[in-house]
Amino acid sequence: MVADREALAAEFRSDVAEISRQVEDRLSQLRANERVIDRGVIREIQKPVYQRVCFEPELVRLLNAAQRGDADTGAAEPDTPMP
Repeated sequence: MVADREALAAEFRSDVAEISRQVEDRLSQLRANERVIDRGVIREIQKPVYQRVCFEPELVRLLNAAQRGDADTGAAEPDTPMP
C-alpha cells in the first residue's frame, strides 16, 4: 500500500514537472509587452515671483495678519474702486 502511494506521488511529480517545463518553454518564447518610458528629471525653476523679495513688505504684513486671524489689519480702503 505504501508502495502504491509512493508510485502515485512520483507520477504526480512527473506530471507537474512536465507541465512546468511546458510553461517555462512558452514563457521563454513570449516577448515582453512592458515598455519603460523615462521622461528624464523634472526641473524646478526658481523665479523671483515665487520668492518673498517680489512682494511689497506691506502685503507680507497683511497676509501674516490675515493668517493669524487679526481682524484689524490697519489697512485703509482704496481710493479708487476695484475693477
